[in-house]
Amino acid sequence: MGPAVSPVGCHHAAPAAPGTESLPIDVATIQTTIEDVLTLRSRPPATSTCARWHGLLTGHLSLLLPALLDHAQEHAGTDYARLAVFGAEFVRARMDGPVPADRSAAYGVCRDLARQCRTVLGLVTDAPETGR
Repeated sequence: MGPAVSPVGCHHAAPAAPGTESLPIDVATIQTTIEDVLTLRSRPPATSTCARWHGLLTGHLSLLLPALLDHAQEHAGTDYARLAVFGAEFVRARMDGPVPADRSAAYGVCRDLARQCRTVLGLVTDAPETGR
């Protein structure tokens, strides 16, 4: 049986710690955050905006990465699993970085994290079928 899906249809279940219920992944909200960050602007937003975006993106990724690794376990030994594990390690290494004080640099960091979030979201929502 697959993960629970809300009646609205935009939530996916993320694996949680043993003994706890799974957390819903609100795909629509994550996509909105990604689109907000990746919208081209004539000048970089304030560093406070970038700090808020960074917090949202790292929060989204904190839900998505466990789901990605769960999918990787289900597909152990496949190219998908290898990509998922490598991708999770790559993204985790960048999530904890600080938001630079320079607004252009902060915007660049957020845009990079948004692209990574978009990729992880795609890997989670488009995971191959397990046949189970």
